[in-house]
Amino acid sequence: MRNLSYLLIIGGILLFNQPAKSQDIQWADSLVFQYNNYGEEDFSGNKVIGSPDSEPYGRLNRNAFRLNSDRAYGTFTVAYANPIRVSQIIIIENFLPNRVAKVILIDTEGNEHKIYEPDKEVINIPARVLNINIDKTKYKVGRLSIHLNSLDKQGWAEIDAVGISEKIHSSKELDQLIDLDNLDFEESVKFAAEKEKLTENINTSYAEAKPILSPDGKILYFVRQNAPENFAGKSDDQDIYYSSLINGKWTLAQNIGSPLNDKYPNGICSISPDGNKIWVINAYGSDGEVADGISESYKMPDGTWSKPEKLEFEEFQNLNRYQDYFVSASGKTLLMAIETEETFGDQDIYVSFKKDDGMWTKPKNLGRIINTENIEYAPFLSADEKILYFSSNGHAPQPESDVYYSKRLDDTWLNWSKPTNIGYEINTSGWDSYFAISANSKYAYFVSTDGQIAEGSLEQANKDIYRIPLDIEPAPENIIVLSGKVFNKNNNLPVYAKVHLKTFNKDGYESFTMSSAKTGDYTIKLSEKGSYELLVEAEGFIDYSDTLNFNEIPPSRQVTKYIDLDPVLIGQKFNLDNLFFVQSKADLLPESEPALEKLYSLMLRNPSMKIELGGYTDNQGYKSANIRLSQERADAVGEYLLNRGVDRKRIKSVGYGPSSPIAPNDTEENRARNRRVEVTILEI
Repeated sequence: MRNLSYLLIIGGILLFNQPAKSQDIQWADSLVFQYNNYGEEDFSGNKVIGSPDSEPYGRLNRNAFRLNSDRAYGTFTVAYANPIRVSQIIIIENFLPNRVAKVILIDTEGNEHKIYEPDKEVINIPARVLNINIDKTKYKVGRLSIHLNSLDKQGWAEIDAVGISEKIHSSKELDQLIDLDNLDFEESVKFAAEKEKLTENINTSYAEAKPILSPDGKILYFVRQNAPENFAGKSDDQDIYYSSLINGKWTLAQNIGSPLNDKYPNGICSISPDGNKIWVINAYGSDGEVADGISESYKMPDGTWSKPEKLEFEEFQNLNRYQDYFVSASGKTLLMAIETEETFGDQDIYVSFKKDDGMWTKPKNLGRIINTENIEYAPFLSADEKILYFSSNGHAPQPESDVYYSKRLDDTWLNWSKPTNIGYEINTSGWDSYFAISANSKYAYFVSTDGQIAEGSLEQANKDIYRIPLDIEPAPENIIVLSGKVFNKNNNLPVYAKVHLKTFNKDGYESFTMSSAKTGDYTIKLSEKGSYELLVEAEGFIDYSDTLNFNEIPPSRQVTKYIDLDPVLIGQKFNLDNLFFVQSKADLLPESEPALEKLYSLMLRNPSMKIELGGYTDNQGYKSANIRLSQERADAVGEYLLNRGVDRKRIKSVGYGPSSPIAPNDTEENRARNRRVEVTILEI
């Protein structure tokens, strides 16, 4: 036996409505035997006869065979009208695949030939075509037996149809033969082992929820409900806790304290890829009160978190008592589970985008493919922003919550693949939710009642945090890692600075991080090649900017950049880079806006600072004309600052013409360097 292959199905609807096209595949003609079947008509072995007919796939269907229990062992045997030598067996696993324990071919003499007995691997897909390729049998096959086993992997496994063929068909050929028009061959996520409940250092008799791991995998943040250690004691609905991973074990969880925790329900929604910024539920007000919304907090040099500051929206409302949020890895996309006047039922999932001015757009409903009349909540977005994981009790008949995923099909955020149940490895007959993949992609974390619902209400059910290992690479292939250190140029000491990276087009990728106050280290991850603007800002230092090209990157996909910052000192000089004027004139071009804004930001952060703007030219033309032009250009920069509200007394502009060149005037490139506006700090 060789060439065992799997044709995976995730999402979409499978169409099998032209049996005539399947002439190269012979489907079962009659039922010979069945054992432990669910029914004599519906869900019986008779439903395996003929070509596939149990669409939509990924759901229980009475037109397929299933066992009489979700924990059982059973079998069926089917016969074929025209015995053939077999090279390929095609099994349509209609629901919860990978419960096929054994496949046996029976020749025309009645001899049995076992050709398939898989390992007990874990597969997380709702349905699939199991395509088994073997060396062509020397005997003719007249019957085929399939054994199903859901004792080890609980679930209502179903088989819709079983075909045999003399030739081996490629996946593409099978697609054409059995009309798999909407087949999605991409597997989103699969699990490498069974789930495990986290230790008693994290899980208690109180409900735990909203697990989220720091990017380095060493700190687990979560919430605990109505615990005595909460900010306001047992009456406090929800507080943030954290636990550290030391020598492979989680420490006893601690309340994170103020300013993140207060008398209101608190929770961390997302963590930036560098771990230096978090987003938390509630719009924190300056008066200590909160409203529905989301706020952001930064890690301080001492490791504590700053007081959260609310995000501003063009328009926002939440008519529900609950709210959930998730900020993407890029920091520019925000998912939320709220209820508005446009909601289809209870909580729906919406999306909002960050604008250039820092404001967030009005939340947009993701539409009826994702949202139902029931509850959709706990959104989590993959790093590439293409796969949405969420929780819902509206996509299946069960009353409690399950975890689903869906693939975004375009940039409207309204077109999605049909939501797929993430599988019995995570979902139980109880309440399952808050699925999140750790940044290092080794584990997925989630919350579950593990099939149990407390008598009376879900609120009383004991929710615990679990994790399950992922069978995927630690990082996507397209990830580029930019890292380095930020230093004080004068003394080489590390600097606590904001490192901002973004593409030049307004709608491009954008990310930022904070360098370590102790070491100066910073790390930024990006997923798109191209040219980027690097901007570094720190209190008491002059802004640094540079253009980085990531079109050509080393095989390691690691790029190192060390940054020296000039401290704000009297007499310090620096050029305004990327300042553009109309040729031979003092009219600023729009491309100069970023450079001017950086200077304005520096003046804003240092309200007592006074500067001189020195205009310079090359040595071409008359000296008097050059001095006049340099003065006008320095005045133009000063006028920009004045228009932004900077006091005139803080700005002095001087035209120096061709004096003090910083390069020989021998080439056009060097002359361009001499045409500049230089800033000198006069007072601090």
